Amino acid sequence: MSIAQEASTSAEYENPVHTGTPNQNVTFSLKDPDSPCGTFFPSHNMVIENDKRLQCGLLTWRPRCLKDAGNIKAFLAAACFISCLQAAYSGYAASQVTTLEKRFAVGSSVMGVVNSFFEIGYIFSVVFVSYAGGSGHVPRWISCGLFVMSVGALFWSLPHFLFPEAKLVPGLAISEPVCAVSSRRSNCTLPDCSVSSQPKTDESISGYAFLPIFFAAQMLIGGGSSPILTLAPPFIDDHVHPTKAPPMIASQYAAAAMGPVLGFALGALVLQYPADLFVLPALKPTDPEWIGAWWVGFIFLGMLVFIGAIILLLFPRKLIGLSDSPLKKLSSRQSAPVLQENGSATFGRIPVQSRIDSGRTLHSSSEPTLSIRDPWSCSSRTFPRSRRSNYNCAPHLRCRIFESPENWSKFSSALRSIVRNKIYLVVCMCICSEMFMIIGFASFLPKYLEMEYHISKSATSAIAGGLIVPSGALGILIGGLILHRFRFHRRAAIQFVLFVNLIILGCITSFFFLGCHNPPIAGVTRGYPNQENRTVWPGIDLTVSQCNQNCRCDRNAWFPVCHSPSGISFISPCFAGCTKRSTGLDPFERAFFEDCSCLPMLTGNNTHEWGRVVHDQCPLQCNTIVLFVIVLTTCLFLTGVIQNPLLMVTMRSVNHSERSFALGLQFVIIRLLANMPSPIVFGRVIDEACRYWRYESGRRGDCAFVDVRKLNNYMAGLGVTIKGTGFLFYLLLLYLLRSSTGTQAVNELGLGPPPILHKTDASPDSSAAPSNPPQMV
Repeated sequence: MSIAQEASTSAEYENPVHTGTPNQNVTFSLKDPDSPCGTFFPSHNMVIENDKRLQCGLLTWRPRCLKDAGNIKAFLAAACFISCLQAAYSGYAASQVTTLEKRFAVGSSVMGVVNSFFEIGYIFSVVFVSYAGGSGHVPRWISCGLFVMSVGALFWSLPHFLFPEAKLVPGLAISEPVCAVSSRRSNCTLPDCSVSSQPKTDESISGYAFLPIFFAAQMLIGGGSSPILTLAPPFIDDHVHPTKAPPMIASQYAAAAMGPVLGFALGALVLQYPADLFVLPALKPTDPEWIGAWWVGFIFLGMLVFIGAIILLLFPRKLIGLSDSPLKKLSSRQSAPVLQENGSATFGRIPVQSRIDSGRTLHSSSEPTLSIRDPWSCSSRTFPRSRRSNYNCAPHLRCRIFESPENWSKFSSALRSIVRNKIYLVVCMCICSEMFMIIGFASFLPKYLEMEYHISKSATSAIAGGLIVPSGALGILIGGLILHRFRFHRRAAIQFVLFVNLIILGCITSFFFLGCHNPPIAGVTRGYPNQENRTVWPGIDLTVSQCNQNCRCDRNAWFPVCHSPSGISFISPCFAGCTKRSTGLDPFERAFFEDCSCLPMLTGNNTHEWGRVVHDQCPLQCNTIVLFVIVLTTCLFLTGVIQNPLLMVTMRSVNHSERSFALGLQFVIIRLLANMPSPIVFGRVIDEACRYWRYESGRRGDCAFVDVRKLNNYMAGLGVTIKGTGFLFYLLLLYLLRSSTGTQAVNELGLGPPPILHKTDASPDSSAAPSNPPQMV
């Protein structure tokens, strides 16, 4: 709807002309018998019935069953549902990292690059969305983004159908990795003997042909996520009293924090089923080489997001806010009728100034009003209007500069006003330090748990989704309540955040002492008996010994076997020198391999029990996982607590008319400096800890074994470095807040009346940004 049409609709709405018998379904709650016109005062239903803009529906379809759904509470419920789904995607994608690495033979660095394309798609869309959508039909903007997200989720599943799974994935043909003695290599001498490196994989997964599809999927999902993340919080804040905004916005962010729980739970469920649902697998879900039905979850989430898009599409442009209910105003002292000079009665706050103009009373009140005139009488009544209205703006609230395409020329002045705000920029850097940690750990948390503590993929998803991630959602709620209870100044809020970060830094430092030691794996973490005097070096092949040099073992066939009496593992039965495999009645029963020529060299015992290995890696002797989960849960809880103070400081540090744009620009900064590089950096750190790589089709594939000691130290050291950098930004922010002028003494974080802007910024027609932007909260 254009501005001219909206103004015409507003005029008809405020001054309807009654002709003939009314055919409108209007109800009345009060009648004034003394009025010469037979004045009626409209009830709450009349507000909905006489303004189609406040009714849910699509185009001309406005069903009566949805007439009461066009309120901010219903929108908040829908926004929480959508935020949860959007975050569920990230949790689900994180739970599938190890599976995707094995399925497509890539390393963590490649998966980090794939994750960064989410941020690229977000950045490409967020500036346009936050600028144009801030004054547009916000629910429909969000709905369009959700449609794009659903398409991106379906794109994620395409490689499963376009690139069928390899027929000879290492480990599936469990009879293959045994020692096949050959005399052709009997004359080679150590360490010149090498092993076969030719991968036995299907040509359909060779190369990186699947990566462009993953990149496109991530960009679509990232671009579709921008409306719900940037437009929903200001939209909610516009429709509620400032005292209600923090807990309501905290509810949306808490729902978003609960989304990964759904994603991890879904990931744990689908990983119980094989990737090919119609083929009986040769492995069990607990096997390291198991590849689950990773693609099913993306289709399921895409369908749910599509349903959410339809729901948001039905919401009107402006909603009935918590302070907009006529029934609520009738019950307050400020709702007493005030008789105007033209005989009409006005409810709400007593006008500061009234005058007669063409038979109507015009007001300049202390809050925006919405005039409802009864077509049967000459009575009128004014109700508080949502702050999203593009007319009747009160003097202390500047109308949004994003009202029409003509105002796009003000983009540069708005951008200049924001980038000159030092407090805003430093807050952005503080949030970047927090998000760098959150995104990095969240992207690879299941993989870290699986590699560090040797637990199954479904178990890691259950731990991450059931214990660790919910603590972040609880922390966000607690942070909103603390903000609402103590009513911090901006400086006090940052001091509170700094104190919490000291505790988080202590928790991260403790990770150095909560890691595990590498299990003994022949040829990887320890040499064979004739190699004990050689250093285990990543560039030197220690997998070949005198006991297996004639076996022609495939180095890419990672099929670990364990010699239980000694606790030593081997890369495969071939590298243990085993020539026989026992066959059980149960196809899922663990396979035993016998006649292993390398065992006497390692154990000095040649009995039957000591000459047999079982398919699986020896159990890791590490009991710190429980303590690690407790400490990590505490870290995420405290990280969630500080999210709301940082968000509200951001929203109260810029002009009211620029909040949507400021949030959108902040998200761009966070994406560029934190979310985009974080998965790449963390993926690179994980790859640096790898001790045994597999190679597929002439390129390096996925990591078969990670040095858990290095992995723990690298991750903890990276966390301490990031937190230490963040402390510097927090100290700088405290200094700026101490020296800034114009800060308020109380209710700074949205808990009091809206702040008074500079005179140069109070007029809707003012196009020039103030030379000294107000540093308000």
